[in-house]
Amino acid sequence: SDAWSLRQSIASFLVQNPNLKISDTALQDWIRWDSGMSVNAYARILRGSVWGGGVEMACFSVMKNRTINVFVGRRDNTYKLISSFRGKTGSGPPQNEDWAESINVVYQGRMHYDSLAHVTTLHR
Repeated sequence: SDAWSLRQSIASFLVQNPNLKISDTALQDWIRWDSGMSVNAYARILRGSVWGGGVEMACFSVMKNRTINVFVGRRDNTYKLISSFRGKTGSGPPQNEDWAESINVVYQGRMHYDSLAHVTTLHR
């Protein structure tokens, strides 16, 4: 699927699941804290051409029941795991069996994420 279709799916998921808990907090609360908006207002904006962040990764993770690991690069050319969205099983550090099927991204700052193909050196 393309980026536009993915945004539409995630926006619909948000509207249909405002009380879904991510790390013991409802999506509607995450959205209000992050943007100051209601779920419906946020979803309308998301349906446009804006970039997603943590809320959208959490939703995608649950929708597809896939682990999404977020890393930051370190000065010594290694990566540090800073967040892990664990699909329907919740959050927390990934288990060994998660790595083969996980989606790994590196946070580049200013709400920008890039794909990270292979995680070979990891500091937790």
